[in-house]
Amino acid sequence: MKYLIAGGDERMVCAAAVLAAAGNEVLSLGMEKASLPDSVRKAYEAEGADCVILPLPAESSRGGAINAPFSRGNISISGLLDKLPENTLVCGGKISGGLKYEARIRGLPIVDYMTRPELVTGNAAITAEAALCLLMQRTDFSLFGRSALVIGYGRIGRILSDKLRALGVKTYVMSRNADSRALAEALGCIALAPADTLPPLDMVINTAPAPVLTTLEALCSPCLLLELASAPGGLDSAEAFRLGHRYFAAPGLPGKYAPKTAGALIAETVMKIVKEHENE
Repeated sequence: MKYLIAGGDERMVCAAAVLAAAGNEVLSLGMEKASLPDSVRKAYEAEGADCVILPLPAESSRGGAINAPFSRGNISISGLLDKLPENTLVCGGKISGGLKYEARIRGLPIVDYMTRPELVTGNAAITAEAALCLLMQRTDFSLFGRSALVIGYGRIGRILSDKLRALGVKTYVMSRNADSRALAEALGCIALAPADTLPPLDMVINTAPAPVLTTLEALCSPCLLLELASAPGGLDSAEAFRLGHRYFAAPGLPGKYAPKTAGALIAETVMKIVKEHENE
């Protein structure tokens, strides 16, 4: 199997190594400044490949370009897709509707690997572990015996709440969803609805992509606030600083905290997608 990795950060370097170690031919594009394994050949234009792997996220904040921090220049998305033979499988993370459209009008099947549960759950586990590491680094007290509020009870919220409880933290969970609150209670947490009175807290960790705790006025100061959701997040940083809290934003932890594990997850997920595509 021949893979072309186009752009990406240290996760994609690690993904390339995993793919090559599995016996695949691996090419890289737009990674000139990366330290790639000797088994990965650098390509300077799109070459024929069975599968093209775009990074996570696939697109740069600059419109029309691939997210390629290791590249010496911009890689045009449309330019890359134009050079791919019809029916070349394209995989990427957090693919926009525009990119999906660009691929499909060229006859290129495209799959967002961030819709795959094995990758999303794996990333959630890495994020929860990294969040604990950050909490330990940013506090001058032991987590044991302290109290924390986890906002949101999706994959990250559930895993993080479980890890906090295992460390002896009195763990509260806030969610708008009654089913999520019931599950949190069943698993040993103390569930709160957004309108409930807040208890004394040492830490607040937000995993929700939109505000659930709409004001921080009721928090005892100082409190450590950790924002895990991508911008704009669910915590108001300006209000936090105004009220004397310690606020830290830490989105995208898998790529920063454990790129080797996160990259291996991407590679393994893409290989599964390729097998499924071949069997269709």
